[in-house]
Amino acid sequence: MPQVGSGCLWNQVYRELQKHNRAVVGGRAGSVGVGGFLVGGGNTWFTAQRGWGCDNIVAAEVVLTDGEIVIADRSNYSDLIQVLKGGGNNFGIVTRFTLTTVRFDQVWGGILMTPKDTIPKICRMTTEFVARVEQNTNNNLIVVIGYQPDLKDVTAVVLVVNTEGVTDDPVFDEWKELPKITETIKTTSPGLKN
Repeated sequence: MPQVGSGCLWNQVYRELQKHNRAVVGGRAGSVGVGGFLVGGGNTWFTAQRGWGCDNIVAAEVVLTDGEIVIADRSNYSDLIQVLKGGGNNFGIVTRFTLTTVRFDQVWGGILMTPKDTIPKICRMTTEFVARVEQNTNNNLIVVIGYQPDLKDVTAVVLVVNTEGVTDDPVFDEWKELPKITETIKTTSPGLKN
């Protein structure tokens, strides 16, 4: 199990683990810091399968308020490890995490930006996706509707991901057919880019 320093960024962690076809249940963006993400809970592409990022902490090295350095896990300081999982840094300074890993060879996904007239359809499609998510927890999406200053208009930005690299899952067929302003969908390695 990897030991990861709190000051690392997720892209550093993913690049190292990629050498072993492994990943951790970590940040969706490589520029996010490990420490704040994990003690803040951590919503990931693996949440439907493996829980939040903090659910995958096996142990944490913590500097307590009196300066003592301890390893908190299920056997030692079990109350501390529990509150660190989403409780922020209110209970000490975490300097290192021990994390579980997942096998991870490639990922399919990217961003679709669509015009505002697609928003009602996207709302319907999102509802249908959520209703079926338990059928395949490797599929994930995030929908953000907002104003794009450079376009001077409202758009829907949709992030789609399949954590097994499956490119033809029918659940995404209707998404791929939406009219697009831009699209970055591809199959790639899990070493996330900023």
